[in-house]
Amino acid sequence: RAKQQGKKSLAVAMSYNSIGDIFTDQKSYEKALKNYELADEILRDETYIDHPTRGRTLLGMGEIYLKQGKTKDALNNLKKAHKILLNSHGKEHPDVISLKKTIEKIEVEV
Repeated sequence: RAKQQGKKSLAVAMSYNSIGDIFTDQKSYEKALKNYELADEILRDETYIDHPTRGRTLLGMGEIYLKQGKTKDALNNLKKAHKILLNSHGKEHPDVISLKKTIEKIEVEV
């Protein structure tokens, strides 16, 4: 896909996210994290910095960090994801509500 649409396209970032999701499902967290990081490299461009796909990327990274016991990194990524998804989806969206509850739970436990 990278050759067709360019290495910095949204479609390529979405592909990395999908691969990250697959590795997460397989509990291959390091491979998943690598793919989310590749997606985030693309999405940090000013064109995509607040795009919902970046929110999803940061969410995936945060969930992996949480599974790895890296609470500070998890919270950092989950808060960034929440801000992006809140702006794009609104406060009533189920994913935004769920993410907010997850962040609050982590903050209580820390």
